Amino acid sequence: MERVGQHLQITAYQRRAVASDLDLYGRSAFNRYYYATFLEVRAMLRRCKPGWRGTHDSVPKELESWVKNGISDVQKKASRISDNQSVQLCKAATASISNLSRLMISAYAVRVIADYEPEIPINLDGNRFALERTSVTDAHSWLARARADIAKIERAWKLSDGH
Repeated sequence: MERVGQHLQITAYQRRAVASDLDLYGRSAFNRYYYATFLEVRAMLRRCKPGWRGTHDSVPKELESWVKNGISDVQKKASRISDNQSVQLCKAATASISNLSRLMISAYAVRVIADYEPEIPINLDGNRFALERTSVTDAHSWLARARADIAKIERAWKLSDGH
């Protein structure tokens, strides 16, 4: 999905002389970057809770509820047995949950604009383009940022087996 987004991003820029091409390919790039990120987060949620079937807008709520609560439980248990390394992993995971939740909220909002608000144009600024205040460079980074947060969350989540 990310590769498709990157291909669409490049195509949008290459075809920037035709405003409608820039707009259509650019919107599609934002959409694919969002879906690449969403699918990665969804896979993590399903690894934590097999059978999880949430919606796009429920992802941040799920992260901030049962995922955060699960990590908090692990942190409390680790604290009781003075497992400082596990406590620190849980603290990092909690910060990552908040980061990932905010990322998913903002990325989803951009995806909705890309898909449902064609009156909001893609803006070209030098070598990059943006949709409202989100540059395609930022959208391209969503997946890498999500993966970094997911790694921290899963590291702490896996501790629940040992405590």
